[in-house]
Amino acid sequence: EQRDASAIIGTTDVTFLRYGDGELESTREVIGKIVREIRRFKPDIIFCQDPNNRSRHNHRDHRMAGQSTFDAVYPFARDHLHFPEHRAEGLETHKVVEIYTTMADDPDVVIDTSDVIDLKIKATLAHQCQILDPEGMEERIRSRTSETAEKNGYKYAEGFRRHTFNPGRPDSPRT
Repeated sequence: EQRDASAIIGTTDVTFLRYGDGELESTREVIGKIVREIRRFKPDIIFCQDPNNRSRHNHRDHRMAGQSTFDAVYPFARDHLHFPEHRAEGLETHKVVEIYTTMADDPDVVIDTSDVIDLKIKATLAHQCQILDPEGMEERIRSRTSETAEKNGYKYAEGFRRHTFNPGRPDSPRT
């Protein structure tokens, strides 16, 4: 289902860390796997769940994934002392500039998704085992994204909280 969803949005490279539902912990092993992917892809921006969302309880796996990602970004991926075995794979350290966390209550970055809302819905619905009510899911997506959009002059939008690392870096992307 994830490969199907990825194909819908045009992604061809999907990495599975091989943890079952309810099995993810924020351990050094998990962080190391995320660090490997950061060092492999060298992203400037990473999108993930907010492990500290205060207004709504989040799925435990999502919290663990978010916390592990934050820890992987800083300090692990940027420091050569962490996971030195990656060098044998040809992977060097990398400094991620920003993390954008999803489902933000008070977003400081809002992205217009009006042109891709149907694609988002189609990709989400590809996760058939997770969705019991496809029509209800589509309605929830449109409703949630239109609430954020209305506040910002769009038809549909996604809101994120921006967490900045290495703010003095000259090639830091701007929003």
